[in-house]
Amino acid sequence: MRIQQLANHFVKQIFKLTIASSLLIPLVVTANSKEACACSCLPPGPPKSELDRSEAVFAGKVMRIRRKNSEVRVKFKVMTSWKGEVNKKQVITTQINSAACGYSFERGQQYLVYASKFDNKLLSTNICSRTKLLANAEEDLSELGEGSPVKGKLRKTETGDD
Repeated sequence: MRIQQLANHFVKQIFKLTIASSLLIPLVVTANSKEACACSCLPPGPPKSELDRSEAVFAGKVMRIRRKNSEVRVKFKVMTSWKGEVNKKQVITTQINSAACGYSFERGQQYLVYASKFDNKLLSTNICSRTKLLANAEEDLSELGEGSPVKGKLRKTETGDD
């Protein structure tokens, strides 16, 4: 009989520990996890509407991509501009990943970029804009029209390079 009581007591203790640990594990995991930000935005408007909202709109080829802290700096060789003070070589920023609304550029590819100035003085873009591969920008190019060729050189202070 004594063995039966010890076995019952032991099973009750195991059961209590199992319940307690199943309640504590989620608390420990969430307390130690880093805060995650998810990008949330409305789809962009039509090309002319986004042209009005943007500080610069241009088409260019990605020459260089550099990470700097939580952002990426992308240097373009600009071919055509529709709006803004854009130089022949233009640097824009974006966040490091799409969870923070960053746009993922590829070196050597050509893009139509809709950019604005946000927290810093450099032009910036994100996945919430109409920025896209130039090859996929037929609707935009049709609505925006010809644009203007870009002239001049870029001064170091305008590049965002250190």
